[in-house]
Amino acid sequence: MARHLVRLSWRSVAQSFSRRAQVASSAWAGLAVLLFGAVLVAVALRFSGEAADTTDRLLRGALVLVLAVGSFGTGALTHAADPLDERAVVFAGRTPGAASSGTLLASLLTPASLALLLLSAATVLTSMTEDAPWLQAAAVVLIWLVWWLAARLGVRVGRGVSGRRWGHEFAMLASYCLLLIAPPLVFWLLFLPWQDALDAAGEAVSGSIPWAPPASVLFVDTASSPLVSILPVVALVLLLGLLEFALGARAARRAMRAVSPGGATRLGLFRSATSSGPRAIALRIWLAWLRDGRYAVVLTTVILMPLVFVIPIAVGGLGLEWLSLLPVPVFAFLLGWALHNDTAYDSTALWIHVTSGMRGVVDRFGRAIPTLLLGVIVILLGGVVTGWFTSRELDAVVVIGVGLALLGTTAGGSSIMSAWRPYPVARPGESPFSQPLRSWGAALVAHPVAGLVEIALCAPAIWLGLLAVRDGDWALAWGVLGAGIGIGAVLAAAGLFIGGRVFTRRGWKLLEFAQSY
Repeated sequence: MARHLVRLSWRSVAQSFSRRAQVASSAWAGLAVLLFGAVLVAVALRFSGEAADTTDRLLRGALVLVLAVGSFGTGALTHAADPLDERAVVFAGRTPGAASSGTLLASLLTPASLALLLLSAATVLTSMTEDAPWLQAAAVVLIWLVWWLAARLGVRVGRGVSGRRWGHEFAMLASYCLLLIAPPLVFWLLFLPWQDALDAAGEAVSGSIPWAPPASVLFVDTASSPLVSILPVVALVLLLGLLEFALGARAARRAMRAVSPGGATRLGLFRSATSSGPRAIALRIWLAWLRDGRYAVVLTTVILMPLVFVIPIAVGGLGLEWLSLLPVPVFAFLLGWALHNDTAYDSTALWIHVTSGMRGVVDRFGRAIPTLLLGVIVILLGGVVTGWFTSRELDAVVVIGVGLALLGTTAGGSSIMSAWRPYPVARPGESPFSQPLRSWGAALVAHPVAGLVEIALCAPAIWLGLLAVRDGDWALAWGVLGAGIGIGAVLAAAGLFIGGRVFTRRGWKLLEFAQSY
C-alpha cells in the first residue's frame, strides 16, 4: 500500500501541472513557493556569512523558523494538489489508524518533502561547517522532519477550512493582518536605523535561539552535551507526528460515518447571537469585512493611509521623534471616520432593521462594535510599537491616549452622520471603485466638516499629549491617557445615543434612500 501511495503521489504531482488539471493553480503555487524558499535560503546564507556573529546567528535561526511557518502556510494554500488523503484510503479496506500512518509515511517520499530535504541540507551544511558529520546529519533530518510535519498539518488545516467554505474569509483575514504589519515595517525601513536595530535585536534574540527548536540544532555546543540542543527538537518532532497521526485517524474515522442529506440548520457564528441584536449586527459587519469587496477597499485605505500621510510630512522636515507619533492617531481617526456611511454600505439589510421596529441605538451600537474592538486592539499594539520605535515608554502612553480619544469621538460622530447624511455607494456585487450616478448633495461637505469637528473635540487630549512629549512629563502623559479614555467613552456613548434617535426618526427616509439607487 505504501509503495502504491508513493507512486500515486508522484503521478498525481506530474499530472497537476497539466493545463486541464483542476488543481493546476495549487500545484504551480506550491512550486513557486518552493523556488522562493530556495532563493530565501541562498540570500540569507549569503548575507549571514558577512554579518556580525550575533546577526549571523539571528539570520540563520530566523531562517529555519520562517521556513517552518512557510511550510505550514504552503501546505494550507496548496492542499488541493496533495493526493495523500486518508479519507480516500480508508475506503480501500484499511483501518483509520493504518490509513493515517500509511499516508503519513508515504508523504515522506513526495516531491515536496524531498525538496524540503534539499533546503534543510543546504541550510545545515553551510551553517555547521565545523561540527561532526553525525551532528550535521542529525540536524538535517530533524529540521527536515519539522518542516515536513508543519506542511502536513498545513494541508490538514487547508482541508478543514475548504470543507467548511471558509477559504475566502481566512484569506481576507490573513491579508488584513499582513496589511497591518506592512506600514510599521515600511516606516522602520524608511526612517529608522534598521541595521543598528537588527544588530541590537540579534544580541537580544541570539541568546534565546539556542533554546528555540528546530533552530536550536544549528547551535549545538560541542563543549557540553549535544543532547541539550537535540532532545527538544526530537520531542517537537514526536509531538507533531503524533498530532498529525491522531488528526488523520480522526478524519478517516469521520469519513466512514454515513451522512444523510438534510439535517439541522447550522447558524455558525450567529448561533451565539440569536438573543442579542447588537451582537448579530456586529457579526454580520465582521463577515462583510471578510466577504464584501467594498468594505475591503475601505479597510485597506484606512490601514495604508497613515503611511501615505506621514511620508510627505517627513519630506517636509519634521523630526523623527514627532513623526513616529503620527501613524497611530491618524489610523484611529480614519477608522472611526470610515463608519460615517455604513448605512449605505449595509443598505440591503436596512429594511429588516426598519420594518422590525429595531431600536435605533441597537442598530448604531451593533455597527460600531467591530470598529471599536478593532480600533482598541490596534491602538494598544500600535502604542507599544511606537514606544519601541522611539525607545520611550512615555510616547506609548501618549499615543494610546490620543488614539482612544480620536477613535471614540469619530465612532460616535459617524454613528450620527451615517443616519443623518448617507450618500450613494456601489451596490453589493458591483465594483468597489464604481460610483452611482447621483449627486452626493450636502453630504459632500457635511462629512469632512464633521471630521474637523471631531478633531476639535479631541483638542484637550492632543494638546496635553504635545506638552507631555515636549517636556517628558509623566504626570501629563497619564493625564493624556485618562483624558483620552474619558473623551472617547463619553463622546462615543453620546454619539451612539443621538445617532440612535436620528435613525429612529429617519428610518423610513433611510429606507427610501436605500431603495432609490
